[in-house]
Amino acid sequence: MPVLLEGYAPQPSALGVFLLRLATEVDWSDEKPCFHGISRELGLYYGKVPESRVQHCLFPAICHILIPSSTLLREKAVTKLTTLAKLYKQFERGV
Repeated sequence: MPVLLEGYAPQPSALGVFLLRLATEVDWSDEKPCFHGISRELGLYYGKVPESRVQHCLFPAICHILIPSSTLLREKAVTKLTTLAKLYKQFERGV
């Protein structure tokens, strides 16, 4: 997320809790659970992103970098419904 949300940093006051949770909530003894735990804690730490950042930075970035596998496309697990620009155009017409 830090790369997608350039210029955004979580609240400095949350750093202590983040470090505490890294030390106490992550299973450091095995590689896979360790990465899972670190990812979870990073998600919690960066998870309180302002809505405007989500709407204008995160969603467009995900749309730009998301490349679904052929299996996901074939099984229709991922489908592009529309774009924000098309929705705005539709609502501007009043339909």
